[in-house]
Amino acid sequence: MELMPKSSGWLHRINVSEIIFIASIGVLLGIIFNLFWINRVPFLTPSKAELYALKNIPSLSLEETKSLHDKGETLFLDARSANDYEIGHIKGALSLPVNHFELYYPKLKDKLPKDTDIMVYCEGEECGASLHLSEELIRLQYTNVKVFLGGWVEWNKAGFPSE
Repeated sequence: MELMPKSSGWLHRINVSEIIFIASIGVLLGIIFNLFWINRVPFLTPSKAELYALKNIPSLSLEETKSLHDKGETLFLDARSANDYEIGHIKGALSLPVNHFELYYPKLKDKLPKDTDIMVYCEGEECGASLHLSEELIRLQYTNVKVFLGGWVEWNKAGFPSE
């Protein structure tokens, strides 16, 4: 007695080379579509440092950021959520959560002259909040905006001053 009937359908007649051919056609069509699509997906994702460089926003290392912090002439802005800021932040930094920019910015505006040296940071190198906050500030014509790529994680790990 046979449990599975033999089928002579087209699915059972496709061999491995045909599957590879069909998959290759699909991939090729996907690549071609992506090349001409207005919202194309990049084949290689640029690093955060490359993204900042493309937008002419200087990104600084831990050592450079610590040096600016020690001089006391740069205003530090934390782009993370208010809750994250309350848990811990770079000493002297002000909270300006990018996801609530329209609520927090009016309260801080008087403390942020347009020519002030500003260092923006967020959680770490993979966090995009510092890029978005920097873009908002530049859009509002702030002229000296920089980003600390390592963010709170790198600063805290180094044991530098925090609150």
